[in-house]
Amino acid sequence: MTRDEALAFLRAHQPMPDDPELSEELIRTYDLVRRYFTTHPDPACIPLFLNSFGERSGFGVYQLVEDVLAKFPPGAALPHLVEALTHGRRPSRYWAALWAGDFPNALLSAPLIALLDQADCDLRSAAALSLEYIPGQRADDALRRASEREADEHVREVIDQAIENRSRATPTE
Repeated sequence: MTRDEALAFLRAHQPMPDDPELSEELIRTYDLVRRYFTTHPDPACIPLFLNSFGERSGFGVYQLVEDVLAKFPPGAALPHLVEALTHGRRPSRYWAALWAGDFPNALLSAPLIALLDQADCDLRSAAALSLEYIPGQRADDALRRASEREADEHVREVIDQAIENRSRATPTE
């Protein structure tokens, strides 16, 4: 596989089909593209991957895209994460929210905090998981407010755990 073939595949699959319509051959090719960019990092793939997700897990392959993102410095990934969190389709927002914690930066605060107000429990949980690592009082305050209003017990547990982990990581005065 070449760089041009891998990028062309991603461009042609914006997004991939949802899992019920996703063929084994298509997800195998997607995984080959993922592996290519894991060993040959190219910043051009970042926005293409972040916009490629169909609904569900891509049979476990989508979560492995994190390995591709890990090859890039924060400056290369942050603008694309912010874009995916702010304007992406639901699957893109979900995966970007999960991985935002790998790039702890205050630029991610606002879009992650906005996800705490979404009706989708998975988006709220993913946002809380990453807000645990985002620096600043703004993230602390947003997580506390979210915990107070959260009706879903599981999501509230995720939020409360993020609050607890933040308080342990931040020295008190």
